[in-house]
Amino acid sequence: MRLSMPVYATALIAMLMAILAPVAEMARAAEGVDRRAAVEIGAPPSRGLVKSVHQAALSSDLNTPITRIGFREGERFSKGAVLVTFDCGRQRFELAALQAQVKEMEVTVEASHYLTRNGAGNRTEADIAKARLARARAEWSALEYRLESCVIVAPFDGVVTELTINTHEIPQPSRPFLTISGYRDLEIEIIVPSRLLGMLADDAIISFVVDETRRSYGARIVRTGGAVDPVSQTMKIYGVFVDEAAGVLPGMSGTAHVNGDRIAGPPVGGQ
Repeated sequence: MRLSMPVYATALIAMLMAILAPVAEMARAAEGVDRRAAVEIGAPPSRGLVKSVHQAALSSDLNTPITRIGFREGERFSKGAVLVTFDCGRQRFELAALQAQVKEMEVTVEASHYLTRNGAGNRTEADIAKARLARARAEWSALEYRLESCVIVAPFDGVVTELTINTHEIPQPSRPFLTISGYRDLEIEIIVPSRLLGMLADDAIISFVVDETRRSYGARIVRTGGAVDPVSQTMKIYGVFVDEAAGVLPGMSGTAHVNGDRIAGPPVGGQ
């Protein structure tokens, strides 16, 4: 039986629609993937590293042995706690001798001033005595300042992460022998594709799953890095934990996800 032209055209259109329907569905699915990628940090989720806001590698130029180490690796301490004490007995004796010298010079300056005032002294010698007294006082202050280095005090609440010296040993000048890290103020450093930076709203909320604890923690993005890596086209962003992150330590790593409803969408009307 021969089909009329209208019937044939209708059948042809139906056949084409049946063929193209799966293609359209695939296109819509791909578009959905692209949209989901725009509200996530990376695909797969971006990796992050927990760091301490407060870190310090301590060294000393004192050429004197250590008499006491207050804390060992892994031990926690409070701000103001004594971390290391040096044997500064010799420096204290030097300070005592310098203090006596200053007192002697003060007497000399006073006597020179009296003689000069009464016309029996030499003004030049009096000025030289004053200059020597000023230098001795400066040396006194410098030695007192140096003696403050005989005791290293913790600048923040933290934990000892590395200790490479023992008591009775003399540290090498300017080479760190004690590394400390704060455990209260933590931040997360995350590497994300640079194309997502324009979509991240201020204070965007993320979830961060720590590998070591296998727990998810809420965090808030606080700033972005200063440059994009031209090779990988990635950039660093930084976040802080919203609540106390129990069990999380500096150096732990994990994966990060962005809560989509906190991501800024594209400008309205292409503006």
